[in-house]
Amino acid sequence: DIKVRLGSLDPHEVTPKLIDLIAENQDKICRYIHLPLQSGDSTVLKRMRRAHSVDNFRSVVNSIAGKIDHVGIGCDVIVGFPGESDEAFENSYNLINSLPVAFVHIFPFSARSGTKAYDMSDKIPTHKIKERSNLLQKLADQKKQQFYEKMIGALLPAIVIKSCDDKGLLTVVTDNYLSLQVKADGDAAKISYGNKVVVKPID
Repeated sequence: DIKVRLGSLDPHEVTPKLIDLIAENQDKICRYIHLPLQSGDSTVLKRMRRAHSVDNFRSVVNSIAGKIDHVGIGCDVIVGFPGESDEAFENSYNLINSLPVAFVHIFPFSARSGTKAYDMSDKIPTHKIKERSNLLQKLADQKKQQFYEKMIGALLPAIVIKSCDDKGLLTVVTDNYLSLQVKADGDAAKISYGNKVVVKPID
């Protein structure tokens, strides 16, 4: 069987119709959606000239999670964009913490020549960007761990992406983007993550 995995979509592109389409065609479309949040602060989003709002992002994520069982939701966040105050960073942190996102990709801001942000005067000191990135990474690790643990006992279709290692384990990726190690055991496979083990059929 062939399944489509969607690439990065702007939040305003994820319409109720698209969410319903994924929910109704899980045999053809992977249950993983990646959304570029960039910032959870309204003022910073406007300075970035993003097309979505914080409320829009929150609504889309909650709608996805409410309609697609076991869905994996990922997002991108830029830390330290010029003008990002402590309060603005906290808004990003708190938004991510409050939402059912599983994968958070963190990008410390780096000015690129030729962009409008390159000429902005209120840049954030490097040490503060690093500090904020570390805080957000800890949260990202927690969110990912929580998602993996939530999937314990779930039946998840997967594809093999790496053949057996010296322990006889296959590396697989599930349709909701979990990276797992699998050892075949008759008609089932034991899938382990840390100290957790689940058992599922293998197609």
